[in-house]
Amino acid sequence: MKKIYPFLFAILFITLSCETNDNLLPENEADTQDNMSVDMSNFEAVFDSQPPSRRDHRCATMDLLKEDLKEDPSLRARMYDIEYNVKKYLQEKEEIVSNGDYRTADPDIDVKPINDGLGFITIPVYVHVIYKTAKQNISYSQITSQIAVLNNDFKNKNYTGLPARFKNDVTSMGFRFVLKKVFRYKNNSVPFKDNNRFKRNYKAKTPNTHLNIWVTPLKNETLGFATFPGAKAWKDGVVIQPQYFGTKGYVEAPFDRGRTATHEIGHYVGLYHVWGDAVKDKDGCKLDDEIKDTPNSQVPYFGCDKNESTCGTVDMNMNFMDYRDDRCLTIFTDGQRNKARSYFRKGGFRASMIK
Repeated sequence: MKKIYPFLFAILFITLSCETNDNLLPENEADTQDNMSVDMSNFEAVFDSQPPSRRDHRCATMDLLKEDLKEDPSLRARMYDIEYNVKKYLQEKEEIVSNGDYRTADPDIDVKPINDGLGFITIPVYVHVIYKTAKQNISYSQITSQIAVLNNDFKNKNYTGLPARFKNDVTSMGFRFVLKKVFRYKNNSVPFKDNNRFKRNYKAKTPNTHLNIWVTPLKNETLGFATFPGAKAWKDGVVIQPQYFGTKGYVEAPFDRGRTATHEIGHYVGLYHVWGDAVKDKDGCKLDDEIKDTPNSQVPYFGCDKNESTCGTVDMNMNFMDYRDDRCLTIFTDGQRNKARSYFRKGGFRASMIK
């Protein structure tokens, strides 16, 4: 028996060594395997897609993202890393409640809001009013009316006129907006082109702890635009034309209910358009907004168009991340809540706003 012990110990040592070595992957190889577990193909496809001409829609965010990518080659890598971490987090934490009803061939997916422990997230706001005429120098009450809209849209649930199939998706985003200061600048050169270059003279103030909103006339018919998480600090924030900001004073229908700011701040907290910026008859239903409970669609909606089915399910065209008139945009979803709030968790791009 004594002669067998060394032999058994040798077998055991070799076995344990093999198991241990199988798990000790080189660091870069382990990273590669980890990367393979998160599908980033849609992110790449959205970046490579070509949005329609700006005159065809109310938001220039995706157009300007393309321009920013050309001017700042490092932006794509920054955004990739940010989005990868968000997708990994959601993949680990997000729980699907329902995968739809196979009996009606309706894959309407419902997800649960993630209990992220953040409570209501307070976002301090700086507003920069850049104007040429007295009308463009909007009043303080017009500015506060916009803050009231944001607090309603990001805190409350609205079921008015909502199709029954989407009622389980409606959520409170859990954000609170607080106006901290208004900066006013007269500039006889306005209106500006609808891009970020004018911000070099009106740089964002403490963007790591404040949402900066520039209210200024633009040359094109664009209502507004925003930066995604990952933008350079001096340009980080939202731009909106004065007549589409707030609900009183110098406002113009049908964009007179403050939903342009709601839409653009959706981009600021990482949300894409609900149709994934697909171009009809080119991208089809291949592109997605990366949100599980917003059905795939391939077109934006305008006016108060009746919702249709463009990818086999009824489109969620009342979502704030579509293009309809203000009165016809009413909801965010649990999936959008989960993604938007993930940027504010510890290690997230906007975590410095949490005090």
